[in-house]
Amino acid sequence: MKRSSTTFESERFPRADLIELREELLTSNRDLWQTSEFIAIFLVQHGYGVSHANIQRTAARLPALCGSLQGMQDELASLALPM
Repeated sequence: MKRSSTTFESERFPRADLIELREELLTSNRDLWQTSEFIAIFLVQHGYGVSHANIQRTAARLPALCGSLQGMQDELASLALPM
């Protein structure tokens, strides 16, 4: 089956949710700890657990990750732990 250009190859998170997450993270004035918690909540709401040690490294790299939805998808997928 051919996948549409609007779905990611390893999609775990809906595109609309990623766009909303990106916009919220880029327009908020959260510090590193608050950003880490916000990302953790996003993952939990999608049925995944998360390692807080790993999520802080991701939060620190956030500006680079938010440039690409695929980059965000890949990074979030690497953080997501099955529950």
